[in-house]
Amino acid sequence: MANLELLSVLLIGRRRNTPTWCKTEYLIVQWSSAFRHRLLNSLPTMTAQKNKRIIGLDMHPDVFCAAALVGDEAINARLLWLHDRMKTQELEGWAKKHLQAGDILVLEASGNSFDVAGRLHACGHRAIVLESTQASKIKHNFCNDDRQSAVKLARVYLSGLAKEVWQPDARTRERRDIFFAHRNAVKDSTSARNRLRGFLNEHGVRLPAGTPLTRESTE
Repeated sequence: MANLELLSVLLIGRRRNTPTWCKTEYLIVQWSSAFRHRLLNSLPTMTAQKNKRIIGLDMHPDVFCAAALVGDEAINARLLWLHDRMKTQELEGWAKKHLQAGDILVLEASGNSFDVAGRLHACGHRAIVLESTQASKIKHNFCNDDRQSAVKLARVYLSGLAKEVWQPDARTRERRDIFFAHRNAVKDSTSARNRLRGFLNEHGVRLPAGTPLTRESTE
């Protein structure tokens, strides 16, 4: 910004009598003023981002660990607090007591991640699910326990090394559950048929073609 103003002064002093430069001088000064105005307006946002807390959550079915970091860079982020062995069933109570507006909660994609994220969204907080392959690769290379895993999840988010996962809405999750339940049922049925045929083949039993191995449920 200072360099632009200096350049404008030099242009005015060296080419003051040239009409063509008048437009250039005005544009440079105008652009410099606009840049200064935009920079000053962005300072509160930049300060807010630096003070924003990132909460890493290492979730398990029964317990979870949470680590709060503040800072805008992974290497410089400062650990504020660490909560270990918290009960997953009491997540909402914990969030109400320890979280504040603007916190970003980060967890790794797993079996219960979408449910946990939904519960946090219902409490008015922003929850981000990170893609499990990259996040776990970084996390497990350096971590040996849940507490360090929670800290590393927050740092991984700040570093931008892991991708954010799209979180499906309730209707999409319901459709997914139906689809995967049907697919798993078909897979289990096929596996059971093959095991039964293998057992009969070991004892030299050959069933006539078209013999049904299953029957429809009456329930």
